[in-house]
Amino acid sequence: MERPWKRQNLSLNLDEFERHTEKITVDRISKLPDALLLQILSFLQMQDVMRVCCVSTRWKHLWKSVPSIDFTEAKIRTTGEFIRAVNKALSNRGGLQIREFRACVDSDLCQINNVDYWITVVVSHNVEVLYLDCIPNRPFGKNKDKLCLIPQSMYQCQYLHTLTLKFCQMDLPSIFCLATLRKLHLELVEFTDEDLEVLLSNCPALKYLTLKNCNKDTHLRVFAKNSHLENLNIHEDDWNLETDLLVSAPNLLTLNFSGMPKRERFFVENLKSLVSVNFDFSSTYCHVWDPEDHFLFGQFIENFCHVKSLKLSNWCTQDLSVRAILNNGTSVSNTINEVTLVTRFNKCELAGLVYVLKNFINLGVLILNVVKDVETEMKGFMKQLIGNQMNFLSLVCSNSSGLLRYMAFWAV
Repeated sequence: MERPWKRQNLSLNLDEFERHTEKITVDRISKLPDALLLQILSFLQMQDVMRVCCVSTRWKHLWKSVPSIDFTEAKIRTTGEFIRAVNKALSNRGGLQIREFRACVDSDLCQINNVDYWITVVVSHNVEVLYLDCIPNRPFGKNKDKLCLIPQSMYQCQYLHTLTLKFCQMDLPSIFCLATLRKLHLELVEFTDEDLEVLLSNCPALKYLTLKNCNKDTHLRVFAKNSHLENLNIHEDDWNLETDLLVSAPNLLTLNFSGMPKRERFFVENLKSLVSVNFDFSSTYCHVWDPEDHFLFGQFIENFCHVKSLKLSNWCTQDLSVRAILNNGTSVSNTINEVTLVTRFNKCELAGLVYVLKNFINLGVLILNVVKDVETEMKGFMKQLIGNQMNFLSLVCSNSSGLLRYMAFWAV
């Protein structure tokens, strides 16, 4: 037997559900102003932007005005489809600015002048951020003919402030000026000493420079005598046994080295403004102990005695231990106030820590980032750590100059 009151309640609930559903299906996003919608879309890959704009007539032409074009993670099956997608995104801009252009493209595409066209278009639309990654998907050797040659039109851009180039070759025009460029990242880029010096001299606003695996088979010499460069990062993964590394930058404030210190010779000059230096050599390389490398690095590190802040990886701490044992090296200037050491806190490195206390006579802050040795079990590591910390604290009391006001241990 049916119960009317239950059927009546059911109908009321359905009516309420339908009214609630109508409220939910209201497209509130499409009512947002164009400026806000474009800002939201600028966080997406351009391929996704094109798809999203197909779901609504309100958004149908909105993708043409997105200020950021990003093809760094495009999941497009064929090369032809990728080229057509990028060309379509660039050809429908009209007079609107392209604020950012990012693309990851196989270097083989550079042989058919697609990249030349893309850079010419974005430069004509006053691009501010340009990211071009031409590293091939397959293993590559030393054939420089495969490097993407950057067109000279890029060097005439008057609005560019951030530039990233990977697996490229530079062909500088005789006259150019990147007046607004502040950040430059070069990776797997080949250039001559003269080209890099000319490039830096014609970037009067440049403050940040990153060089990653550049000039892998030739000398890497950074002459920034006529530049206002303040921050320099040099990272190298491969061994360069017969080449030199030289840095000359009178306005440089921060210098970071990372990777493997395997160049044959290291030189620095004219770093009178330098405040902070970081030697962050890779932990995988730290297990390869070579006395000759430590001797060369020991001579190199003495060039930075005038800085205020120094950070050393545990490979460098080993070097300090060797120098302490051999009593090799001159006394360090008293300008170094803050030192950060990465250490495994084993007996091989205690001599280096004591070396810091004895020779850094104006040391005020000492920070120890303690890392676990990959060959040591955690239980034994903690026992060793506690024991060595106690030994080290007693060494601090007996060897510190008395100016040390802060010391911290961090487990990383």
